[in-house]
Amino acid sequence: MANTLTVRNLQDSLKQKLRVRAALHGRSMEAEVREILAQTLADDSVPAPLAGRFAHLVGVWKGRLTTEQVLNLTRGE
Repeated sequence: MANTLTVRNLQDSLKQKLRVRAALHGRSMEAEVREILAQTLADDSVPAPLAGRFAHLVGVWKGRLTTEQVLNLTRGE
């Protein structure tokens, strides 16, 4: 599985914090980002501010739809 994600315009201060955090955990910055994403997204619940606006998507939140399908639903298409 070779997926790539490029993050542009990352603030220097965030990059430095990521570098330090990765070093503290004995990981590369890339591995640290993967861990942060895994931990952050492990909870499949819909964030509270979005729950009301996107309540109709709660049943499909766990990746059952493509990004395009989700966008179409939020646009009412």
